[in-house]
Amino acid sequence: MKKYLAYLPCLPYLLAIVLLLSVIVVPSMASPLLQENQLRARNLMSPEPEPPPEPAALAPEPEILPPEEVEVEAETEPQPEPEPEAEKEEKKVKAKANRQSSRGSKYHILGYYTVDYLGDRRSYNSLKSYGSHLDSIATFSFLIDGRGNISGSTPRDGVKLAWNKGVTPLALLHNYRDGAFSYTDAHKLLSSKENRRRLINNMVKVLQRDGYAGVNIDIEDVPYYDRSNYTALVREFKAALEPLGLLTVVSIPAKTWDAPQDGWSGAFDYAAIGKYADLVQIMAYDEHWFGGPAGPVASLPWVEQVVRYAVQQIPREKILLGIATYGYDWSYYGTAAVTARTVSSLISNYGATPQWSNKHSVPYFYYYRDVVRHEVWYENAISARMKFDLVTKYKLKGIGIWNLGAEEADFWQAVAAKLR
Repeated sequence: MKKYLAYLPCLPYLLAIVLLLSVIVVPSMASPLLQENQLRARNLMSPEPEPPPEPAALAPEPEILPPEEVEVEAETEPQPEPEPEAEKEEKKVKAKANRQSSRGSKYHILGYYTVDYLGDRRSYNSLKSYGSHLDSIATFSFLIDGRGNISGSTPRDGVKLAWNKGVTPLALLHNYRDGAFSYTDAHKLLSSKENRRRLINNMVKVLQRDGYAGVNIDIEDVPYYDRSNYTALVREFKAALEPLGLLTVVSIPAKTWDAPQDGWSGAFDYAAIGKYADLVQIMAYDEHWFGGPAGPVASLPWVEQVVRYAVQQIPREKILLGIATYGYDWSYYGTAAVTARTVSSLISNYGATPQWSNKHSVPYFYYYRDVVRHEVWYENAISARMKFDLVTKYKLKGIGIWNLGAEEADFWQAVAAKLR
């Protein structure tokens, strides 16, 4: 014992040496594990963004957005409470019933509902005033990307108003971004079965949650070589939605004959699409458009050619004839869209004299602003009424109006006179 006690005075120095070695050696041995855990923590946290604050519009994830993560919030009013299951079932029954006109009339009237800026109430006010003439609306709300993700915002006040008025609401899918339809997104989406599946799964969740009765597919500028892929998307939507009592509606470009390699309309196989879609809205407008020379947006002879071709390919009882409620103002400085209100203001402000083209059965006029000549071609209630006659003549299902809020009051008088 005395032998060990002799080392007691040295004990503090020995302890100090042991502590010093633990500081130097132990961390260096543990550092690989610490580094690995730190790396895992960084990898775990960095790829996933933080969830957006409530309320927020849907934003696509950087990579693949799983269907269960799709979120769409209201732009115009607070999000309503979740609907009871009984009400959801009732809406499914209504959707099935609306395969025929909800008014029990002979023709189906679809109106396109748009919200172009925060606080834009034009479509809402049109639906509120003239909803008794409508059978369905399609809200231009959901942007797709090439992977099947969707972003957008449900106009919940408009959807609620539609149901209250007995009007079937549809959710419109589109690929319009940065001022043009995305050719790249269309190809990437349509050419991949997995991306198409993801889009359908995402959309089903939105339809069921936000009270829609179906989807309106409006994917444009589709590469002609994706012709069969576009048809596949329509077929796959139909297979997914029909068992749920939901509708599959498509908007497709107008054409007077089939040119499978045409850059704008070649991807749309009228006959094949007509087999699967519940309704086919043919966009019989933009015969002359903002990117080309001045002329009628939808001359009557051209529209009739479109209809003649369509009824040879698609069952008449599925065809909605697209009707424009707008026009274009062409000048040296460019082209601008005009609505009924804009037209009235231009005529009043510049003393223009409206004229009528007997050849095209549409109105037009000229005016000068700062010595620059403007040429305006547009649609009004008279030209619309003449196109309604094509619906009755060819026994079509009805019309699709682009877009609600741009029309004049006389337009609805023409609808009531010709199609109700």
